[in-house]
Amino acid sequence: MSNAVENTQCCVTCDEQITGEVMTFEDESYCQTCHDDEIRECDSCQCQNHVEHTIYVESSDEIVCEPCSERHYQPCNDCDDLQRYDSENLITICQQVGSNYYVCNSCFETREYMCCESCSDIYYYDEMYLSGDEYYCYSCYQSIRGQIHSYSYEPHELNFHHIKNGESCFTSGKPLTKNTLYMGVELEIDSHNSIDSKNECSVETANDETLFFNKEDGSLDYGFEIVSHPFTMDYFNANKDRFHKRINTALKHGFRSHDVGTCGMHIHVSKDALSNLDIFKIVHFMYSNVDFIKIISNRTWGQINEWCSLDINSLIHGLNDPSKKVERICRVAKRKGGTPKYVGLNLAKDNTIEFRIFRGTLNWSTYQKNVHFVHSLIQWIKSTSLEQITSEYAVLSFLDFLCRNQTQYNHLILFIFNRFYSFDIHEKKQPPLRKIFKHFDLMSRMNNKQLLKKRSI
Repeated sequence: MSNAVENTQCCVTCDEQITGEVMTFEDESYCQTCHDDEIRECDSCQCQNHVEHTIYVESSDEIVCEPCSERHYQPCNDCDDLQRYDSENLITICQQVGSNYYVCNSCFETREYMCCESCSDIYYYDEMYLSGDEYYCYSCYQSIRGQIHSYSYEPHELNFHHIKNGESCFTSGKPLTKNTLYMGVELEIDSHNSIDSKNECSVETANDETLFFNKEDGSLDYGFEIVSHPFTMDYFNANKDRFHKRINTALKHGFRSHDVGTCGMHIHVSKDALSNLDIFKIVHFMYSNVDFIKIISNRTWGQINEWCSLDINSLIHGLNDPSKKVERICRVAKRKGGTPKYVGLNLAKDNTIEFRIFRGTLNWSTYQKNVHFVHSLIQWIKSTSLEQITSEYAVLSFLDFLCRNQTQYNHLILFIFNRFYSFDIHEKKQPPLRKIFKHFDLMSRMNNKQLLKKRSI
């Protein structure tokens, strides 16, 4: 606080002797003139501050101290002029880049802002989307169009697709029977083009809503997930054109999946169709044969480590004691423990097991290969003893199963043949796991002539 004293001193600012009244501030002496020039009273809290630590608010013609400016005032994000938080001169603007964006009335009037017809929030004109004669923000626009749902969206009722009496059909809300094996696919696709191509593609891919719906994915720039409702393998085989159409539509609009690197293809299977022992067998095979699974996935090790770890420790939270590892896997298999999200086999879902290993794809044969792998693996583990599955020859046993069912899983067995057997023996770098197949003559086991003629998928 400043005080007047009757004493002759030197002014701290002008260095002149003061005759008469001496003004003080923070134990320093000022002449009247310098004090009036350099010391200001805050119009908000009435405290005194040096002029360097005060701010002039033009909108209200006030002088405020720095703490009050931060406490009671907000700069306009367009012109930086301060406005009181409670002032009618300050307008909250919504932006795609974030919240808490404010503009003053003057800037609001000079720039093109619009009010969303649905939520009434205010946005820049170039952030709005036209539907009919009305303008909407991005979120409301997507909701109105109904083509891309939020990431957390779940249908009110799932449609369970199957074959009944030779006809394709579905039941809403529940499966045909509790123990029927259903699968569901999540395919991530992305575009380097624009929001327009995203919307156009989403409209076409969502035109079969009984079987598919679209969801946002924060990891994709201009992409989304194409999600299927549950289906049986028989239904998939009888209705491949419906699945294939989604891929062709994405390709037509310039979308990618495999080449993006961050895109994946996730396949869910119903837990009700699996026993605890079945789940344990799947877990053991997947995490004990990682080289084989890596090849099947089409991913790099870097992508696997980031999105779908095949490290058993990621499943059992770093336990080193072998007995405890088994205990942990058994506990997970019995659905008494959750798992991290970014693992090759996500067991944390209430009703499904999620195979997260596959790289995204818009190749129809690869898409089928992925579906074939999941279905064949489950059929194999159900018909194979735990002793065989946990042996060092488990992969060979699985291959033997595929050979006995090669027509049903033709895209998978062709993929394996091309990856492990179709190579130049003179190449220095041979495919991984070659030694595993050294004594397994896949060629002679492929008795389907059509398959033998086809060398690439």
